[in-house]
This record gives sequence, C-alpha cells and structure tokens, in this order.
Amino acid sequence: MKALRGPFPDAAFVPVGGVDEDVARACLAAGAIAVGVGSPSSATRLTAAASPPSGNAPAPSARSWKRRRGDRGTAPTRPDRLELGEGIRWTGSGIVLVDILAGRLLSAPDDPTAPLHTVAQLPVPLGAVAPLAGHSGTWIAAAGTGICVLHPDGTVDWPARPEDNARTAMRMNDAVADPFGRFWAGSMAYDAEEGAGSLYRLDLDGTVVRVLEGITVPNGLAFTPDGSVMYLADSARGVVRRYPVDP
Repeated sequence: MKALRGPFPDAAFVPVGGVDEDVARACLAAGAIAVGVGSPSSATRLTAAASPPSGNAPAPSARSWKRRRGDRGTAPTRPDRLELGEGIRWTGSGIVLVDILAGRLLSAPDDPTAPLHTVAQLPVPLGAVAPLAGHSGTWIAAAGTGICVLHPDGTVDWPARPEDNARTAMRMNDAVADPFGRFWAGSMAYDAEEGAGSLYRLDLDGTVVRVLEGITVPNGLAFTPDGSVMYLADSARGVVRRYPVDP
C-alpha cells in the first residue's frame, strides 16, 4: 500500500462515466462494439492521463469521421473479428488495442474500413500496453502472469511475473501508465474467481510491487492529470472505486 493513502475498504465509489464524442468515434472505428459517451470536461482529461500522447497529433474530429461515413448514417466497420478486444488507446499519433486471449497488439490504420495491423504477437495473453517514453516502437505490457517490455525487434524482457506461483491460474488484464511514468497493471483468475486478482505497479527503477488485493476483474484504470487520484473498476462487481495516490 505504499502508493495509496487509504486502505481498500475506504475507497470512494463514483458513477461510471464515458468518453467524449471524438474519442468514442475513434474507438468505434478501431473495432469497438459500443462506447459510452459522457462528459468531455472530465473524461477527456482522464483519457489523456491514462494514455500520455507521444506527440501533438489531435484525435480524429467528429467532422472528419462524418466525411468518412458519408450519408449512410452508420459508422464504418473493419473486417477484423477479435477473440477478446480491449485496451483501446490513443497514443498521440494513432490508435492501438489488444486482442487479449490471442496475445496480439494491434494498430488501427487511418482508413476505418482497413484491417487492423499486428504490431506484436505474444504466446501469452496480452492485457494492455503503454508506450515507453523516449523509445519509439517499444511498449510496456501487462501480459501473461506479469509485466514485460516489448521491443521493436520482437524481443521481450520480463521485469517481473508476480502471478507465476498463484494458487489458481492467473493472467494480467487492464493496465495504464500514470502521469509520473509508472505502469499499473491488474491481474485476474482465468475463471474470474472472486477476489483472486491484484493490482501491481512498475516503478521507474524497474521494481514491481503489489498495491491492492481482493479484486475480481480489474478494468478501466485512469488517473487525474496531476496523478493524485486513481480510478479503478471491478467489472465483475459492477463498481468503480476512487483512490488517493502519493506521487
């Protein structure tokens, strides 16, 4: 609990929000089935904090998507079918997502009808990624039973595999980088056993620590822009909790 000021039971409950219209359209074009649209004043800031941009390229505008859609009145779709598609991120220059159980990191071409491009393929489930600052094409990933670094040449380094010796079969699920560059990743049981999951943090020195236990399906991690508050959903329980976080 080093980074969290309050114990798990004292976390505040908050309503589940959405994303602004531009981000929602980008997610739909990347292959999402549905996206909740909420308040741009809060959700846009959280999205930016959760996926720090690597450049200054703006997200696709609603007007540009309208031009691509023409007069059909429906969003364009890609031909891809994913086993378990999640983790859609705007990186500042494009959209990436993962096919968790297939272990694939994918990128979405600008053409909303073009197939997704495979950026990396792992022999283990791939829950979520974040770009590694200052290293183009390199990703920190929540994968398999731990946290790894995916290099452009296809090699993989593993800082830690904390769920290797768990009493039940585990895999990593959602993850995100905070505004300070730390990587937070949640784990869950393959059979979604209640309370079997944990939340881990990869610090800047490469160490991995467990900061929360008793989670069932960790999802939707996000931080406020100053990094002082973290939001974490437990999908199986249908709740979002808010935690104060030390820098």
